[in-house]
Amino acid sequence: AVNFTADEFTLGLSAITSASSSTAATDDEDGVVKMYTNYGAVVVADGKIVAALNDATQPNITIDVFGDIVDASFKGTKRELGPDYGMTVASAIGVEWDAQSDAFSKYVVGMTGEEVAALETQEHNGHQISVDETLLASCSMDITGMMEVFAEAFAYAR
Repeated sequence: AVNFTADEFTLGLSAITSASSSTAATDDEDGVVKMYTNYGAVVVADGKIVAALNDATQPNITIDVFGDIVDASFKGTKRELGPDYGMTVASAIGVEWDAQSDAFSKYVVGMTGEEVAALETQEHNGHQISVDETLLASCSMDITGMMEVFAEAFAYAR
């Protein structure tokens, strides 16, 4: 649950999907469609985000050379998986994805979509993480997908 107070507000929703890590099927090996979708919702009042929430999915669809589906795996959204997502061991701060996502969602409250899109990041082990030490203490994962989906949701707020 996300709580906020506002006399008037608008809601913006966005979903952004990338399949850039997918592999094509060959005569020797099946291909895999690796979709990664970020979902974002923002509540906007007086031109600023007053509440935000995001989630993500990572289904894999295995296809043969003819384009037929051989296998599909989907375990649930990252929020649904909670501690079963398994990021805690890979996290620089030992915190699961859903908790880091919550920290980022709280961090963007009070910002515009443009401000979210312009957050400064730095490369770390192939990921773009925040340069802000306060955010980094509670969200050490790549934030670019969340930045993009919240900025787009802000632009869509009606």
